Amino acid sequence: MKTKIKLAPFWLCIVSSALFFSCNKEKEGTTTKTNTEFLTTGTWKYTACIISPAYDYYGDGNSVTDIFAILKPCEKDDYEVYKTDGIWEYNEGPTKCDASFPQVFSDPWRFTANETKLFKGTVEHTIIELTATTLKLQYSFEDAGITYTEVDSYSH
Repeated sequence: MKTKIKLAPFWLCIVSSALFFSCNKEKEGTTTKTNTEFLTTGTWKYTACIISPAYDYYGDGNSVTDIFAILKPCEKDDYEVYKTDGIWEYNEGPTKCDASFPQVFSDPWRFTANETKLFKGTVEHTIIELTATTLKLQYSFEDAGITYTEVDSYSH
């Protein structure tokens, strides 16, 4: 009977270890999605836009770095969809700023540079963050001889 008592802690340790490691494997398994799976799941709602240096977005003489803060409500409700067939769709959302614009604009998308860059049409974006709930892209453009860097954020 004494040997059975001594073996009880041993078996308890074995069972606890098995449960611990099996739970860790399940957690690890949830992060095995590819960037394509992250990108093509659901719609991406525009949540932030920071630009440097300050930019006159509306051409009204008011230069800002937080573009999202000055967007009209009809611009803030827009969203994007990345389809598995390589088509990117920009949707005007529930409210359109200009009734003459199409509801959906589309262009091809693709990854490059080991999935660290994303092309939407002909514009190259650097992927800062891509998870199941967050997409953060950076790109640069030139206007009037000044190079601007913009960081756009999206969420599900």
